[in-house]
Amino acid sequence: MGHHRKPTLFAGRTSRLETLIDSVFSIVMTLMVFNISLPKDRPITNLRQELFALWPSFLAYAISFGMAGIYWSANHNMFRFIKRTSHNLNWLTIGFLGCVSLLPFSTGLLAQYNDNPTALVFYGVNLILIGSLLCGIWTHATTHRRLTDPHLPENVVRFGRSRILTGIYGYGLATALAPLNTTVSLTFFLLIPILFVLSPLQHLWIDYFGLRHIEEAEVEDTPSSLSPLPEASDD
Repeated sequence: MGHHRKPTLFAGRTSRLETLIDSVFSIVMTLMVFNISLPKDRPITNLRQELFALWPSFLAYAISFGMAGIYWSANHNMFRFIKRTSHNLNWLTIGFLGCVSLLPFSTGLLAQYNDNPTALVFYGVNLILIGSLLCGIWTHATTHRRLTDPHLPENVVRFGRSRILTGIYGYGLATALAPLNTTVSLTFFLLIPILFVLSPLQHLWIDYFGLRHIEEAEVEDTPSSLSPLPEASDD
């Protein structure tokens, strides 16, 4: 007979926050497509040419939709380990979602002014803020295992933080390049989400070294598994 996962007294503690996150991301990712539209102030005589002229909008949409998916996936993976919420976690998440909600605007700006350094810098700062707040959420939750499973391995904590910081540094570089060369900057913005999507390490590391380690520790602690954890603290 296999081991049964132990019940937790805190199941659902994060459910409302996760629902809010999913709702905001679904709206934001839908709104992005509205930045792509054919001209309405004149008749279209060559549809193929008009569609080709929209390539900046399609490119900006692809970059932003990919990044939104990566940020949602990263946040989703975090909440596989975060068991409880706290006042500070709630407000960090609200700030995170506020920056995510700016993506349709910054995406439209990038699509319309992709050769303008100011548009690229604004877009880059938007992504850096999202990544920084995501890192803040992870750091707050995992410090002293404040809001996570107490058996969460330190190497998983460090790996998660390093993945987020890699994105922040990458977008920082792309943003810094914008005043020097907009084409190179835009290329960096495009390559970063592709590299994150193609990297197989994140899910392998989280699934094997994170969740498996926790499950093994829970089996060892089964006699005391029903003891309630202390209330979350923001200290």
